[in-house]
Amino acid sequence: MRLLFLLFIYITNKSLGQCGKVIKVNDGDTFTIILEENLKLKVRLAYIDCPEHDQQFGLEAKSYTSKILLNENVCIDIKYYDPYKRAVSWVKLGNGKVLNEELLKRGLAWHFIKFSKDPHLAALEKNAKFHHLGLWETPGQQAPWDFRRQHRRGYKK
Repeated sequence: MRLLFLLFIYITNKSLGQCGKVIKVNDGDTFTIILEENLKLKVRLAYIDCPEHDQQFGLEAKSYTSKILLNENVCIDIKYYDPYKRAVSWVKLGNGKVLNEELLKRGLAWHFIKFSKDPHLAALEKNAKFHHLGLWETPGQQAPWDFRRQHRRGYKK
């Protein structure tokens, strides 16, 4: 317990520019990183939401994220911690690009407007929709937050 507390204090104080190696990709917007100090941290991409595994393009989002992140060194900018103790973060890639934005550009994520009103992220999603990229290829895609809510309640369309 003391180690978890010290980890929390350390990460909170050094949230900007934490860098490390990605050791696991859970899905399109969640992964585990080992920080330079040998501390494991579960990271959730900030302000976007990728399709769930059971949704169309869920596996594509995970595959893209795995290809970009797995066994690579990245830097995270922690915005906050969610109720699942994940570090909700911007993820800067070695090429200077931001993974959160790259997923939106490719149509592999939604702009999570419940947590962000950023006009730049909204424009990236709008552009992907306009060009029918990724999940926007077919109309009527269900946002992951609606998909999760339906499945928690135990019913399906």
